[in-house]
Amino acid sequence: MSPAAHSTGSTNGTEKRFFDTDYELDRAALDTDEDLFKPGRRRSLFRRLLPRFLLIAAAIQCLLLMGYQYNKLSSRPVAVTPAGAVTDHPKPSSQPARQKGTADLRAQNDLFNGLKYLKRGDVVLIMKTGALTGNRALQQLSTFARIGSWFTPDNVIVLSDYNFTLISGHHARDVVHVLEDDPKVTESEKWHLYKEQIQVMADTKRDPLSFNDKAKPGGFSGGWQVDGLKFIPGFQQAYQVFPNAKWFLGIDDDTYVNTRNVVRVLDLLDPQKPLYTGAVHYMTANGRNFAHGSFSIYSVGAMRRRFGSNAEGGLGSRAELATYNHAILELCCGDGVMGMAMEDAGVPPNNDFATFFNGEPPENVQLTSDRVCIPLFGFHHIDADRLQILHGQLAPIHEGLTETWLDMYVKLLAADLRQNFEGVSEIEGNLHGSGNNPRRGSILGETDTRGPWAVIRDHLDDKPVVNSWFSDWESESGSDGAADLEWGEHTPSADLCLRTCNYQTINAGNPSKAQISGGCAAWTYLEVNPSTGDPLPKPRCRLSPFAYLRRTMSPEEAKQRSPTNNGVVVRAGLNTQQLEKWQAMCDTENPTTHRRKWQDLVLERRQWLRKEVADNA
Repeated sequence: MSPAAHSTGSTNGTEKRFFDTDYELDRAALDTDEDLFKPGRRRSLFRRLLPRFLLIAAAIQCLLLMGYQYNKLSSRPVAVTPAGAVTDHPKPSSQPARQKGTADLRAQNDLFNGLKYLKRGDVVLIMKTGALTGNRALQQLSTFARIGSWFTPDNVIVLSDYNFTLISGHHARDVVHVLEDDPKVTESEKWHLYKEQIQVMADTKRDPLSFNDKAKPGGFSGGWQVDGLKFIPGFQQAYQVFPNAKWFLGIDDDTYVNTRNVVRVLDLLDPQKPLYTGAVHYMTANGRNFAHGSFSIYSVGAMRRRFGSNAEGGLGSRAELATYNHAILELCCGDGVMGMAMEDAGVPPNNDFATFFNGEPPENVQLTSDRVCIPLFGFHHIDADRLQILHGQLAPIHEGLTETWLDMYVKLLAADLRQNFEGVSEIEGNLHGSGNNPRRGSILGETDTRGPWAVIRDHLDDKPVVNSWFSDWESESGSDGAADLEWGEHTPSADLCLRTCNYQTINAGNPSKAQISGGCAAWTYLEVNPSTGDPLPKPRCRLSPFAYLRRTMSPEEAKQRSPTNNGVVVRAGLNTQQLEKWQAMCDTENPTTHRRKWQDLVLERRQWLRKEVADNA
């Protein structure tokens, strides 16, 4: 074709199409409907549009075929074999998994509002479960899906000691069986328990998802011992399956994770720096520190050093890792061995973020002045039913607002007060819980629409609560910052204990014993020993600089322990004025100040920040 054919020109003053003389249409003809719809013109128009229609139809057919293949892959069942063979794990996709419903999509996108660096796929969830706890893992994944979390089959790996399907696209993979070629492992007691569990599952023909937290098949109870064998081979597989991830979150299947808080903190940190962190503990048996296995975080820089190849500068050879698979045979806990393995790779557990984590359920957590403004990452020992309740109770009030420890405390305390109190006085107001766990209520659908602070003040301001305590009466005076009030010439009473905590002063006795460093947050008044019900030689007033969410004794248990005192074992209370002082420290009711405050606390950990974040801090 000549160069002239690649330009537009005019013939007899009429503009022509340059690419096909058979499809010539002049402007004048297009301006009149009469000419356009003449038979010759209709055939010409049809010939022009037919290739485009065919191209669109072919594209739609391809999209439908791709959707069918995706659904077929995501719903593929996992074969369970006696040998525990590992099935294929779906490879991470470069595209997000499709979500159903615009509400889910909105909720999912909300998690990333305000994030500057992290995107979907950068964070991988490593969840540990087992043949006997599959129901907890199912509830976790179902809850994540319901709240619009970014955890989908594209960035989740479920480590187990047994192969089974959870929900579409999510499979628990047996990672223990890869140790079957190591004779030292296969001769151990833990390996025999692992094989026994597989046999029990085969004999009972039960689905792992059918067990609750209490029912165990065939009386088998060795799942906890087997759990330690999952750590090293499981985390190694996670690193191999997700080579492009920037952060790895290791959790147990009974851990509540505040995903919003986690991503907002990690967005500020440099994933290439070797960071391994969590609630740091000390294992006496091997003399090493470790991050509690209920929830720990690993940067890709840390995972590369431990599980990467020599070419990557890592120490992930089979012989190297076998050392730690052998160590777990003698030690109790897999997370302790994991800490040893990470430290030997030059990545010891870091304590800079320890106050963001905890390994306890809400009622066993101490709210202290150094935690109140820090983002809460999660709780441990949460059963399947309570998991969904917590996600509802701790939903943020403001979009994008990060939950602090104080936010958590106030919300959960107000929820429990709304549901459980029938009236508070010095004698009445028992909480109808069981054992040391208060009944778990939901704030959803409550008729009391006041804010949580109003509920707390109404129930607890200058009002003792019977058989429920907020301080730690068990520890020795002074060992945790708490102190026992010396009565002096004053007559012991719950009211004096309350007023001493609230105002931090008395007119007689030894004031130094009543003065608590940082302020008194909670108090407990005892006339009998709560453990035995035996009368104390002298009533005791325990003042604490921290506050528990609350530990509760059922009326039946209280009556059994103290029948001569009408079932009253302890009276306790919370210093709401102290909580309000803490509130002012981080200004939790002002979203702008709140966000700046928690970010400042993260920015103090400068060595872990992204360079661009540190430069602008």
